[in-house]
Amino acid sequence: MKLSIALVCLVFLTACAPPPSISQEDVSTAIPASITRTNPAVTSAAGTTPVLSATETLQPTPFAPSTPQVAAGEAHTCLLDRSGNVWCWGWNIYGQAGSEPSQSVWPPVQLPLTGITSISSGAYHSCAIDGAGRLFCWGRNNQGQLGNENLNDSSIPVEVTALSGETIAAVSCGSFHTCAVNTSGQAWCWGSNRDGKLGNGDVGGVYKQPVPVIGELPALVRIAAGATFTCAADVHGVAWCWGDGSFGETGSKTMQSNPLPVQVSGVNNVKSLSAGWAHLCALSSDGNAACWGKNFAGELGNSSNIPRSLPAPITGLSGKQPLRILSVGGRTSCALTEAGFLLCWGRNDAGQAGSAARVDTLLPAQVNGIPGNIISLAVGGSHTCALTDTGDLYCWGDNDLGQLGAAGVKDSSAPILISGME
Repeated sequence: MKLSIALVCLVFLTACAPPPSISQEDVSTAIPASITRTNPAVTSAAGTTPVLSATETLQPTPFAPSTPQVAAGEAHTCLLDRSGNVWCWGWNIYGQAGSEPSQSVWPPVQLPLTGITSISSGAYHSCAIDGAGRLFCWGRNNQGQLGNENLNDSSIPVEVTALSGETIAAVSCGSFHTCAVNTSGQAWCWGSNRDGKLGNGDVGGVYKQPVPVIGELPALVRIAAGATFTCAADVHGVAWCWGDGSFGETGSKTMQSNPLPVQVSGVNNVKSLSAGWAHLCALSSDGNAACWGKNFAGELGNSSNIPRSLPAPITGLSGKQPLRILSVGGRTSCALTEAGFLLCWGRNDAGQAGSAARVDTLLPAQVNGIPGNIISLAVGGSHTCALTDTGDLYCWGDNDLGQLGAAGVKDSSAPILISGME
């Protein structure tokens, strides 16, 4: 892979302390066409033995190996190239950009990983899955979110050895926790369990290695970790959520927290999920999408700023659906339509929704300035990136910590060409 940088080296800027938030589109790695899963009996930390559903057939839609992908953290960015290499840059105080801790990193650092098929970036850490289904994580580890049985930050990717006997298909990094799903549809989470976001039936505590998500669940194929909650989609396209529900994040109607998965009503045939700081959006196989949770900046895209505990359709999409890619992070959401329109909405104080007005956007608004076909989309804490099929990477939004990779730019509402792959 040849990474050509379109801009000169980054001028390091002063630090800031953004709120914990992150996510991007969650995808799974290459999996056989169908898998028969027999759910194991597992014991929670409280000592109870839950009942899991019986055998079912898994029909995942895999993320193709070595397909280029971009992931955005709170203030760092990572890129998976077509050769299976990972590059990161931006805020690096915890080693989340893959270099010895420093204020910021530019040019991009190539991590000591090969054969990677999928990446995910959380607020201050990232994880990657390789072609053998092994899981590696790096960055902040104050709550055990790296899953390597200690609380030490690491700029070098460390394997989640507790899952070394599993073939991991999907991973999602939250603010202070991480979750993964194997090819049999079993999910695990680790890190901070505040609000019960690990899904093991308990509330509170720090788990330095993975614990199984429990409950009467079908096989899971997608997972999305927010700041204080987690959601997943099963083999039947049903969505499940657990953790903090104070803003409706768990879709449980009551805006209450739940340490065990609860089914989300109002969405069907879910093919992807993406979680932000306190909201989540689900994309169905027919190209329709719905969002729920916190909505103070209009991140749900339903022309209001009122939180929703049940999925609400995204309005203002008439003539633009179906959607192909959906990604949310922080308090901003973006989607790519099948026709190639890029739309964003929600928080826009740094231009991360692509509007020069720098005011929050309650309805989807088109983002222009990206030639070519977008194949990957990632929304971070306050910046957004899109990767095209020609290997060109465009980013916009906040650049205080170098997450855009644009020298001398504080922020930008217009997409900036950052790099290309050949």
